[in-house]
Amino acid sequence: MKKSVCTLLAVLLLFVVLPGASAEEYDGAMHTSRYCSQAPMNRYRALFAPVESYGLNTQLTRAMAAHILYGLMADHGAGAALEENDLSSEAAAWAADNGLFPADAGTPDMAAAISREDLAMAIEKALECSLMSLPQINERYVFMDVGLMNYVKQEAAVTVQRGGVMIENGDGLFCPYETVTVAQAESIFLRLAGGMRNLFPELPVATVAQSDPVDDTWFDDACFIGHSQVVGMRDYANLPNIDYFAVVGFKVQDVLNFPYFGGANGRDAPIRNVLQVQPYGKVYIMLGVNDFSNKKDRVEQFMVPMRQLLDIVKETQPDAKIYILSLTPVGRETPMNILYNPENTLFYSQMLKDLSREYGTEYLDVFRILSDREGYFKEGYSGDGIHMKPKIYPIFVDYLRTHT
Repeated sequence: MKKSVCTLLAVLLLFVVLPGASAEEYDGAMHTSRYCSQAPMNRYRALFAPVESYGLNTQLTRAMAAHILYGLMADHGAGAALEENDLSSEAAAWAADNGLFPADAGTPDMAAAISREDLAMAIEKALECSLMSLPQINERYVFMDVGLMNYVKQEAAVTVQRGGVMIENGDGLFCPYETVTVAQAESIFLRLAGGMRNLFPELPVATVAQSDPVDDTWFDDACFIGHSQVVGMRDYANLPNIDYFAVVGFKVQDVLNFPYFGGANGRDAPIRNVLQVQPYGKVYIMLGVNDFSNKKDRVEQFMVPMRQLLDIVKETQPDAKIYILSLTPVGRETPMNILYNPENTLFYSQMLKDLSREYGTEYLDVFRILSDREGYFKEGYSGDGIHMKPKIYPIFVDYLRTHT
């Protein structure tokens, strides 16, 4: 009965909050989210043990939720033992200071069973105050009962849904008022821990394992094709025997169209011609950041010229080992920062990894060595949010030396 009423209210509210929505807008919208990977239970057994002592089917209280979140975020292990309907003073102070739980007046009732919406908000607040974030593995979902939540709780629900921690049920509902059992909470918190530990699960990893570093002679028969970051490598990497075919600001199509690359014979020519001049043992390709787009045909606009370029490299350098490099992170403050963001970085890197599989090349993940926890350049690594600082190129080159 309760579920039926909830569903009826949700449907009615949907028409209230979304009056212009057509059926087509929601076609296929159900069951679209997926959960992120769970962290191993044995790692967090001590943290869950005091809560489990109340029974797995017990309703999770705010005190219990704060205890677990405090341990996850602050990495304090099991923390203090829980007393019935109470928190350790340390965890209570942390929860209160950071506003994990709403209170209409005065102090929130920590003994109260926590609802799904309040748990979502507590998770969002805990991540925020700990300067952590979840990978966004799902598109934003419009819950059928979104109208039952205020704006703040709606956004918290979106945070956990996009992060794969708490998602819509089979009816497309978030069920914000439902309580959570200890057993259900453990699954939620393990997914949260998994998302925090594996920050970029959608970013493809390198196909080349780490090994002992090679010396400079490894690059004597190498060439690099790319944009300004490759120009920066030419200027700051101190590897003088590499041939560089790179121009600042280039998209993939620009590489194909450019008629003035310097060949080994000293004559300017298109990329196909210069690659026909001499054989290389290794060809490194670093492109993509200038191709960022939010247009509907962005995949085609990037993949078609990339395939043309790879066809040329394969044809002209049949014996070369080809390395496609992931994108580097971007900064928090960049020109055109609507396009320059971690989501696009991961999206285009995934296309590069797909091309690597398709063409049988190697794929190098330089993103992770340069990125902070949120998918941006590490502090001090970039001046303008797009290019690496000169002092960072040794880090970049060290990665190339150990991934051959």
